[in-house]
Amino acid sequence: MASQVTVTTNEILSFVLLSDEVNRRNCQQTRYIFYSEKTKLKEKQQHNTRKQTKTFDAALHKTASKKDEENMNQHLNVVKDFMITFLLNIFALRLANDNHRRM
Repeated sequence: MASQVTVTTNEILSFVLLSDEVNRRNCQQTRYIFYSEKTKLKEKQQHNTRKQTKTFDAALHKTASKKDEENMNQHLNVVKDFMITFLLNIFALRLANDNHRRM
């Protein structure tokens, strides 16, 4: 006898929202880490000129943006993989159900 698996829309939405929350927290942690490194380096390099500090800030911002972009891409890949698996499971269950009815 074919078993049926039902997934509600609320379950799908809760998974996507949970993934969004995890991604948001990762981005916040990344910003905090880069901010801490920036603060420590500024204290060590107070004798540097203002121009050097501006260059450092721009490079640090660029690095943080790349990390945020990587986190977002990773999150989107997880959601995409989940949706592909979900749709393949639905297709397999329908196929199994059709085959069971034909017997």
